Amino acid sequence: KCRTSMSFSQSIEAMYKKLPQEDIEANNEKAFDFSSAFSYKSVFTYNNLNLEDEVPERRNTLIENLCHHLVVALSCIVLVATSPITIWLSVKFLQPWERMLLFRLGRYEGIKGPGTVIIIPWLDKITRVDIRTRAFSILPQQLIMGDGAIIDISASVIYRISNPQKFIMSVYDYQSAIRSLGKTLLLNCLTNMYYEDIEKDKSCVAEKIRFNLNEACVKWGIEINKVELSAVTLLKPPENNTGLRPLMKSLGLYTEDEMNFDAFKTSPSDLVPQTQIGIFLHKLIQSNKTPSVDGVFKLIISNSTPEIYYIVAFKESHRLFEGEHPELQPDVTVETASEDFFDIFNGSLPPLQAYLNGKLKVDGDLRKLMYLESIATRSFENGSIFTL
Repeated sequence: KCRTSMSFSQSIEAMYKKLPQEDIEANNEKAFDFSSAFSYKSVFTYNNLNLEDEVPERRNTLIENLCHHLVVALSCIVLVATSPITIWLSVKFLQPWERMLLFRLGRYEGIKGPGTVIIIPWLDKITRVDIRTRAFSILPQQLIMGDGAIIDISASVIYRISNPQKFIMSVYDYQSAIRSLGKTLLLNCLTNMYYEDIEKDKSCVAEKIRFNLNEACVKWGIEINKVELSAVTLLKPPENNTGLRPLMKSLGLYTEDEMNFDAFKTSPSDLVPQTQIGIFLHKLIQSNKTPSVDGVFKLIISNSTPEIYYIVAFKESHRLFEGEHPELQPDVTVETASEDFFDIFNGSLPPLQAYLNGKLKVDGDLRKLMYLESIATRSFENGSIFTL
């Protein structure tokens, strides 16, 4: 009976706790304790790690720390003794918009400034950082939107350095990194939109790009303040679309992959073509192991004797078929002359310019042409197949 009463009293003590009478916020205490009265052992250990921000550091040994402080102390004595000469090298003046990162014997010592900073010239390495607001421009880009419209647009990005330490230690060439990232985000955002959307609310599109760009750049110590889009130049109006096909796709009633996959399985086995263009296409396709876009592409080369090729691209593989195959239903049909074909694939003729000049005829989903970029970039070093 005594044991029963003791266990009951212990359980009551573990379940209930007297509420504090004083102000909870003042003492920084919680009103209720939700921790368990029991302790558990586990073979696993858990901790909250952020691998992106984690920087591996090695702790110095006691001898290394003693040597470090000894060298610094001796250097300070020499600096004071030779101050009439070394003062011109040891005193640095920083403007209100400047910050200085100080590294002493390879160790990061912190951010200095603005104002006057004294350094040890033979031990310290300094890096000045300008934290004033800057801007750069994204060159005009020609791209295909979701409704088939082709536009020409550029952008201006306004930014500032918010964390000099991350800025110096996280990125090497920040201008190239921001320009490349800003261009990629601009293209990814606009290629999935319709022309009327960007005409109605261009500021909303700019804010979306700014948010995504700032989310990536904040890890580099850079803050994106504003993104401004230029006036949109319409190179080709949107295609007439009743909206039925996108609606059926969104409801899952129609998928291009399922329609083309049956044709892909029932197609004849592909052989290496014997023509010059066929061999060229076969090598490009074989060099690309993973297709970037799924679909069936029909390529018509206008010669005295027209040549027809089908490229069937799926996630796992892609094949090339020569000649006419009615069982293959192409998503996009491209027609061009043989001279223009080689000019496009060697980079001397921009495909978008060829399309606007009538040298490249396209019928079908223009966005599927992005696949051609992946198979053509291996044929030349500079430029891209459908330059974005």
